[in-house]
Amino acid sequence: MQTEWLLQCVLFHRAAGYRADGAATAFGNGGIGNVKGPAQTGLRYFNHQEIPFGHTDARALEFRAEFFNAFNTPSFAPPILDAGSVCLAGVDCISNSASGAVGFNPDPAFGVISTTNVAPRIIQLALKLYF
Repeated sequence: MQTEWLLQCVLFHRAAGYRADGAATAFGNGGIGNVKGPAQTGLRYFNHQEIPFGHTDARALEFRAEFFNAFNTPSFAPPILDAGSVCLAGVDCISNSASGAVGFNPDPAFGVISTTNVAPRIIQLALKLYF
């Protein structure tokens, strides 16, 4: 089972966009869709039964059962991709850079999967009378 969806050491390499003191100097060049999340699975099941009443086809009782995510399989959301925010040194930075007016506040939740994408098991039952 895969537990790490992002290699943070690759994304925050100092030679590409950071000075030795930790100040940001450039934006990265990663494109859209570079990060893939876990696979999405879920089984939908549908059952339909029609029961005739009397001697004509006009009267009938219809029973329907629908199951969404029948086995209650969790489908996890993609990882959090907010790496952090740029800050002003000495004003709102968590850790001030040694020389420079701009720093970076990293988000500790970056790369973490903390939610699910789909609803849990849902069961719908319906009964319809034709007359």
